[in-house]
Amino acid sequence: EDFQKEAIELLLESKVFALTFDVGHNHGICGKDEDFILKHKDRLNHIHLHDAQGRKNHLALGTGEMDIEKYLSLAKEQNCRVVLETKTIDGLKQSVEWLKGF
Repeated sequence: EDFQKEAIELLLESKVFALTFDVGHNHGICGKDEDFILKHKDRLNHIHLHDAQGRKNHLALGTGEMDIEKYLSLAKEQNCRVVLETKTIDGLKQSVEWLKGF
């Protein structure tokens, strides 16, 4: 919502605030947050990374429909910390194996 974007922009005027981008949740809302995040990508410090299929998220990397490589490139470009956010140990192991092939 516009009022939320305005509030975040006010917070970003301070150097102590930065952005976290949860790419799977963004996918679940049809990319609604992505333009705003990219507009402020210089303040992006943290990415929650997981795959998603429609609104189902926290899937192992490579098992959904997202362009994971795009978000890894963004993380590298902005020197972001990336957290793999899966709900199972198997999902985490699958994601690590997927990353080894990246």
